[in-house]
Amino acid sequence: MRCVSTRLMLAGMMAALATGPALAADYAYNRSIAFLDDEPAGQAEAVPGAVPYQPAFARPAWSAVAGVEATFLKPFTADHDLFVEYELGDDSGSTSAREFSGFDDLKAAPRIWLGLENDNGWGLRTRYWRLEGNAAGDLWDAAITPFPADASLQLKAETLDLELTRRFPIRSSTMLGTFGVRHASLESRNTMTSFYREWLWDPSSTPREFGTEARSSRRTDATGLTMALEGRRPIGDGGLALASNVRGSVLWGSGQAMMGTALFAWEGGNEADSYFSDSYFDGVRENVTQYIFEIQAGMEWKRRVRPIRSDLFAHLMFEYQRWTADESQFELTHDLLSLGDHGLATGGRGLSSNVDFTGLSFAVGLTR
Repeated sequence: MRCVSTRLMLAGMMAALATGPALAADYAYNRSIAFLDDEPAGQAEAVPGAVPYQPAFARPAWSAVAGVEATFLKPFTADHDLFVEYELGDDSGSTSAREFSGFDDLKAAPRIWLGLENDNGWGLRTRYWRLEGNAAGDLWDAAITPFPADASLQLKAETLDLELTRRFPIRSSTMLGTFGVRHASLESRNTMTSFYREWLWDPSSTPREFGTEARSSRRTDATGLTMALEGRRPIGDGGLALASNVRGSVLWGSGQAMMGTALFAWEGGNEADSYFSDSYFDGVRENVTQYIFEIQAGMEWKRRVRPIRSDLFAHLMFEYQRWTADESQFELTHDLLSLGDHGLATGGRGLSSNVDFTGLSFAVGLTR
C-alpha cells in the first residue's frame, strides 16, 4: 500500500514539473492580453522562463499624422476674353482682355492634413487646400492711345478630401494608396473697363466721354471620387528619400456662368448736356463634370525625434494641377452705342473652368 502511494506521489510531482512551463506560458499570454487591453506600459508582470508573443487577434496600435504645406503656384487661365470696339470718326480699333497676361507671380496657398494609421497599414485622412489670387493690369497705355483699358482677374479654388489610406511596401519603396470623397469649388471673375475723353486729345472739340465695362464670372461646385498613389524611395541612410504623389479626381456638380456689359456716353455743350447709357446681362446654369489631375515630385527628409517619440518629416516638391470641366460656353456682344460719328461696342465670351496651376510646395509634419 505504501509502495502504491509512493508511486502516485512521484507521478504527481513529475506531472507538475512537466506542466510548469506550459502554465507559465499561459500566464504570460494572459498578462499580455491584460497589458494590451488595460494596463499601462511597464506594469505587466514578468514571468521567468516565459516567451512573450503577440496574439494574432491583438488590438493594433494607431499612430497619428499631421502636416501643413505651403504651396506657391501660378494660375494660368486662357479664357479671360472680354473686348471693346470703338469708332472715333475715321479712327477705329479694338482691344481684348486676351492681351492681359493675367497672373504674373506665384500665389501662396495653404494645404493641411490630419490622419490616423494602424500597424496593419490602414488609415483615414482628411486634407484641405485653398488658393486665392488677384491680378490687374493696363491693356493700353493712356499716354499713347485715346482709348485705354484696364483689366482685372480674380480666382479662388479649394478642395476638401476625406479618404481611406493603405500603406504597403514595393521592394525598397514605401507606397501609400488612397481612395475617398472630394468636394471642390472654383470661382473666377474677370472685369475690363475703358474710357475715352475726347477733350484731352482735341481741346477745341465738344466735351465728350465714352465708357464701357464688361464683367464675366463663373463658379463650379462639385463632389465626387478621388484617388491617389504616393511613393517614397530612400536614398542612403540619412533620412532622405525620393518622393512623388499622383492624384486624380472626377466630380459631379453644378456650374453657373454670368456675363454683363454696360456702355455710356456723355456730351456737354453750351446748351444742354446729353447722357446715354445701356446695359445687358446674360447667364447659364448647368450640370457639370469636373476633372482634376495633380502631380508632385521632389525630395523628402525624415528624422526620429526621441524626446517626443515622433517622426519629423519635411519635403520640397514641384507641383502641377490641371482643372477641366465638361461645360458649355456662351458669348455676349453688346450692340454699338453711337454718339455722332463716335461709337462703342463691348462683349466677350463666358469664362470656363479650365485652369492650370504650376509651382512649388514645401511641407512639414509629424507622425506619432
